[in-house]
Formats: sequence, C-alpha cells, structure tokens
Amino acid sequence: MNDEMNPGMENEVSQSKHHLESIFDSITEPIFTVNSSYEITRLNKKFELLMGNTFKEILGEKCYTQLYKQTTMCPDCPLNKVVNNQERISFKITVEDSIIYNVNCFPLMNKKGDIIAMVECARDITEEEQIRKELLILQQQTLQKSLQLAKQSKEIEIAYNKLSRELTLARIVQRGILPQQLPKLNELRTAVYYLPMEDVGGDLYDFIHISPDILGVIIADVSGHGIPAAFIAAMAKMSFYQHTINTKSTARVLTQVNRDMCTNLHLDEFFFTTTYCLIDLITNRVTYSNAGHPPILIYREANNTVEEINNRGLIMGLNSDAKYSEVEIQLNKGDRLVFYTDGVIESSKGNNEKFGLNRLKDSLLKTSTFPVDSQINSIENDLHNFLDTNNPSDDVTLLILEATLDSKFECFHLSEEFESNKNVMIQAVRHPLEFEKAIGNALGIMDNYFFHDLAIRNTKFAIYEALNMYYHSSIKNNEPMYFAFHCDKDFCTVVIVDSRYFIEDDIFPYYRSNANNHSMNIIIQNVDEYHFKDGGKKIVLIKYNK
Repeated sequence: MNDEMNPGMENEVSQSKHHLESIFDSITEPIFTVNSSYEITRLNKKFELLMGNTFKEILGEKCYTQLYKQTTMCPDCPLNKVVNNQERISFKITVEDSIIYNVNCFPLMNKKGDIIAMVECARDITEEEQIRKELLILQQQTLQKSLQLAKQSKEIEIAYNKLSRELTLARIVQRGILPQQLPKLNELRTAVYYLPMEDVGGDLYDFIHISPDILGVIIADVSGHGIPAAFIAAMAKMSFYQHTINTKSTARVLTQVNRDMCTNLHLDEFFFTTTYCLIDLITNRVTYSNAGHPPILIYREANNTVEEINNRGLIMGLNSDAKYSEVEIQLNKGDRLVFYTDGVIESSKGNNEKFGLNRLKDSLLKTSTFPVDSQINSIENDLHNFLDTNNPSDDVTLLILEATLDSKFECFHLSEEFESNKNVMIQAVRHPLEFEKAIGNALGIMDNYFFHDLAIRNTKFAIYEALNMYYHSSIKNNEPMYFAFHCDKDFCTVVIVDSRYFIEDDIFPYYRSNANNHSMNIIIQNVDEYHFKDGGKKIVLIKYNK
C-alpha cells in the first residue's frame, strides 16, 4: 500500500486544519494549550497579542515563562491541579494591577481518558469587577446615609423602617383584617370573591359571632386604595369589634363606629361606606343598616327573583352626628343574601361601559341553581369576560350567603302549638348554665301579663325540670335544645324541643322512663297541661292565667 497521502485527501486535511485554526483564532478571549511538560502547544491571536510576542516566539515555550516571566514552575500551578484532579478549575487573576481576568483551566482527554493536553482560557472581567465595586460602594454610601437620617429623630427612624418593610407590613395587615376562614354553620352556606386593585386593598368584609345563634356580617369600602386604605379598614374593623359586643342594634353600632372614625381620622379625604347585618339563625330574620354602601340584594328561591334592599344612610367618617336606621328582612330556605362593593358594579372597560347592577342581577339569576361557591366563581368569570383585558378600576368584593334551613318555627312545626311565629320567643339552650336565662326571659313576660306569683313560680319549676330531663337524657352531640315560648293574658305555652329532633327514629318517651319519675311529677304538679309530641322529641307545657 502506498504510504503517501493522496493529494486530494492532503488538500482536504489542510483545509480542515485551516478551518479549525480560523475558529480557534476567532475566539475573542485569550486561549492556549500546554502539554505535560507545560510547553505551549497551541494559542490563538488574542493570546499572541496579549503576550506581545509572535506566534513562533511563544510556541514551545513554558507557560510560566510567558505568563509570569519565571524560570521555574509556579508553586501553586493551576494546571498541575487539573492534571491531579482531572477536572476544571476557575480562579481570578490581576495583571499589571489593573486588568482582571477570570481564568478557566480544564483537561483535554482522548477516548481512553488520558490527558493529552491542558487548556487555559481567560476572560477580561475588569469592567464587571469595577461595576461590582461601584455598586458595593454605592450600597455602603446608601447605608451610611440611611443611618445618618435615622439618627436625626425618632420620627425619621420610624418612617425609614416603614418604608423598608412596607410591602410585608401591608400584607400582614391585609391578612389580619380579613377572616381566615368562612363561617361553618348548618344554617348558612357562604362564598366570597375578593380582588384588591393593588397588593392590598381598602375593601373589608368580616363575620362576627355575636352569639352562637346570631351572626354579624360586615362589608365596607374605604376611599382610595393600597396601604392607607388598608389601615383605615383595620381601624374600622377594630371599632366594629369594640361596639358589636354591647348591642344587637345594627343602627346603634353604625352610629358608634361612625363617631369613632370621625374622632380618629381628622381628614376629610378618608371615609368609607359600609353595610352591617345581624342574621338570627333561629328565626332567619336579618336586621340591616347601611351607611352609603350599595344596596344588598336578596335572591328569592320561591319566585326566582332578585330584590334590591336599600336602607340609605350617611357615609362613615364625615359627620359625627349622623344617625342610622334599621330594616328587617325575613329569609326563607334557599334565599340568598348578596353583599358587594361598588368595585363590582362600577368596573368598566375601554368605552367606559360599566358592569352595572343589572348585569350582577342577571348573573345571580342565571346561576341561582348553582351552589354558592360555584355561583360566585361564575359571576367572577362574567366580570372578567366583560372587562376583557382590562383590570378592575377598584377593589372588588362579592359575598353570598344562602339560608339552608327554614326558621326553627318551621323546622319544628311549631304552628301546631302557636298560631303564628309572631311574638313567639325561640331560644337555643346548650347547657344547664343557660337554663336560668331562658326561663327568666319567659317569666318576665308572664309578669307583664299579671300572672300570679305562684303561677310564675310553678311554671319556673316545670320548665326547669323539662329542660333538665331532656338535657340529661340526650346524647351529648353538641346540638342545642330549643325553648319556644308565647304568653298572653289568658295562658302561656312553652315548647321544649329535644336536640335529637331531626333523627328518623322516635326516641323513648321520657314520661315512661323511671329515671324521670321525679321530674315528671314536678311537671304534672306545676302546669295545667302537658303533652309529648313527635315521638317524645317535643314537650308542650301550658299554664293558664287563673
């Protein structure tokens, strides 16, 4: 075989070599290779220019001679570390006290894994390092300036701290003023859609458990957006919490909260609208007061309509002498209360067309058969579809509450014992400590109708024994007994409903239980009539005004 290379092949190899050399030389950073003796075997144009020598003068020379002008190998040679560890290393080096390079060294291996050469390339990072130093100096100067300002006065220190923690603090405030979870009640299903215009907003909604059987609902809209509005909302919430524990009058609560806000705000540009409701979970009655807020809506399941309930009142925070009124609403099973801020109905798209109250009503009717959480999601989608690519121009809050049970008057079929629910007192009793309060309310009404003292006392004994008998005979399932009472000038009727009223099976008739003989004797001796109904789950006591 002819050992001489074919001329065509020789030309191809030459062209390939020339191409590789062109690529090597086109690299804009200095790069070279060395053999195991640390002799330079390859270099590019950039390295040639950096060394200030010609290609031929550099090729074959020791790397430490060319780079560091030394006659012996560097004591801590990076290439030596590459050989020993067989891996890439990186380090920084300063040349001529001004130019900084980031140097990378790595081994070049053959297919057997043997090192055939070592590659060293450098990148000029002088400008980057200078920028980094300048940024560090700038940060230090900023810190020093901040510290100087902080020392000038306590007020400046507080302002600086607020500025540096603004976003975190705002989110904490927002989380704090909104309820952490929705009420979990057998009588109500609740859903909320809340969208602040900024990271935090001035809309407020909350639920206050005035008692186990009365739920307070607040919705408010503070003027403006962002941090100031969130702080005003927090102030309003604290005022509501302070005053709702002292009264069950929604109008009185708004009057007191308004007075607080007028006293504390001092500035006319801060004000808010609000609606405050009390929902009686026993009677399904809603007491409602309004201070400049959009009217609440009520979806009526019976006739598939939406009612608009408007109880006008002055905006909060403008006039400390403002007075508010109350409206009562009766809910039935399946009815839904709808609260919202004007961010819902005032949201507009490019042509200034607003979503509007009619669209909200239409969305409510369209989704009336949906569960409340699905309904509120659908209304949210309707709003987003209407806005298209636009964002709401205000904070948005929508709150829907559905009455899932009839009033206790209807649930317990009390129309059999009372002509109507008017003037019938119904109270939940959960513990013997509550017996006296329930009985006392009833006896006070008997006294108003001039029942004889002995009749009042006898009624007290009978009611107490009936409550005590039901309480100690029942399974402790955290469900209350219910005490219903009506009195007029002729007679008083008391109905006590056992906590197990809704179980399917009849419970054992209490009047046949030997354990209840003593209680039954007291009941029989102290009332004129008594009847057990609904499988022993109700006892009816009647006392005449003789």
